[in-house]
Amino acid sequence: MRRPKVSLRREERKVQTAVNLEYSGRVELKATEAGLIGYSTDIVRKLSRKMKMENRFPGNFAILEFGAGSGFLADIWKKQTGVRPDCCEIDPELVAEIQTRGLRCFTSIVELDRKYEGIYTSNVLEHIENDSKALLELVNSLIPGGVIGIYVPAFPFLFSEMDELVGHFRRYRRRELVSKVEAAGFKVESCTYSDFVGYFASIFLKFVGFKRRANLGSVGSLIFYDKWIYPISRTLDALGFRYMAGKNLILVASKAR
Repeated sequence: MRRPKVSLRREERKVQTAVNLEYSGRVELKATEAGLIGYSTDIVRKLSRKMKMENRFPGNFAILEFGAGSGFLADIWKKQTGVRPDCCEIDPELVAEIQTRGLRCFTSIVELDRKYEGIYTSNVLEHIENDSKALLELVNSLIPGGVIGIYVPAFPFLFSEMDELVGHFRRYRRRELVSKVEAAGFKVESCTYSDFVGYFASIFLKFVGFKRRANLGSVGSLIFYDKWIYPISRTLDALGFRYMAGKNLILVASKAR
């Protein structure tokens, strides 16, 4: 699928690859961590609740965050569930930050020293050009019956300057995501939208511009969204609007036993 055209200059377009390990969206990542604490906590809550690791694997189980960034979500996961995730991240600077959090980190999926009962990944697959290959590697990193939780941006028509700036190859249609996950060998258990209000905020962002007018994307604007807007969105999601639309998709699937 071709990426939508946006107005960024060529030198501003930088994607993370096996050769270029540096994540071009570090500034935006740090802004998200500082400004969207409630939103980030809710991503972990939704993923952990839907994955139901304690019910599937009573007792001990191991979980991996694929594309862990700075380890921010893994830290939240540890605090919320009591389970310390392992991490997989390729950016050397972010790997160092993960390690300062006391989390174990691998720099490649092929370096993993075990198979996991659970893997989750948040806002990562859209950064990978060959996402189908990545999904195959992830299914092979799970034990039989293992479960994966995936959180990605939704709706290709919302692809904006911000998506291009942080190295996104795509935003996903629901049917596309389900099809790719199933093709990798998973059985999809659920796939719904997340952040209903964010869907409309993304439309606004697309036409107003990222960090151009109204300083959208600044830490201050993210704190405002996190404190005043996202709680409304979270409530609407819970009331069933997650079946209609949302800024993101959240999918849970399992590997055959």
